[in-house]
Amino acid sequence: MLKINPWWVSLSQPQRVCQPSSAGVVDKEVLAGCFLCLVVGDRPGEPLLACGMAWVTYHLPGPHWPDGRRGYLDGIVTDAPARGRGYARRIVDELVDWLNGAGIHYIQLHTSQAGRPVYEAAGFVDGRYPGMDLITALRDR
Repeated sequence: MLKINPWWVSLSQPQRVCQPSSAGVVDKEVLAGCFLCLVVGDRPGEPLLACGMAWVTYHLPGPHWPDGRRGYLDGIVTDAPARGRGYARRIVDELVDWLNGAGIHYIQLHTSQAGRPVYEAAGFVDGRYPGMDLITALRDR
């Protein structure tokens, strides 16, 4: 039986659960209710099999996001020996349901070619705008 465990649950005030991270990942945005991380296999001594996260991003309002909120999926990863068991698809479905339940119906993500079939099966299509990155070097202070 597949059990997906929430690490950070928010958006729904009554069921907010936050477990602090030793890496300091939980910041005020997470605690404010904008982030959910799901994991498969997080019991003590059990390997982490798969994980994924969603968070809320804020933009100028538009016809597809009248309040300016969009969802973003990231970090959806399945350990190589656990692939093909449906973990990633289940995580994607639960993250999408969480965002939809919060009234967010425009969801974005970036994908590798290997991950593309999982997202397409969940209904994702090529985005309207091609992505670009800029990574700048850290400056000495």
